[in-house]
Amino acid sequence: MTVNNVPVTAADNVKIDYAIQVNSVITLGLVNLTVTLELQRDGTPVQTIQYASAGLAIGSQIQPISYTFVDNPPSTATVDYSVQVTYSATGLGAAAVTVSNRYMNVANFQ
Repeated sequence: MTVNNVPVTAADNVKIDYAIQVNSVITLGLVNLTVTLELQRDGTPVQTIQYASAGLAIGSQIQPISYTFVDNPPSTATVDYSVQVTYSATGLGAAAVTVSNRYMNVANFQ
């Protein structure tokens, strides 16, 4: 998800709220699921968080993940903020993972 063309001034407080919903379906046994969210400013990472879950569960799971980050841009510019989501599933089972209900809000406090 991306918010394009955000005008910023050096040292502004730019508050970014973002949230996703991770939907996983475990079809066999023990699965360790790690979801990584990377907040980027113009393609450069400014925050990376990981959410990990593990256990013996078969069926559907819904995991809402949300974060707030305050960025202080190094220069005056028009920038794009985006969140990239990746995941890995390991263990003695199988999982299908999708992401839905993506949300991102950017507010600039000068």
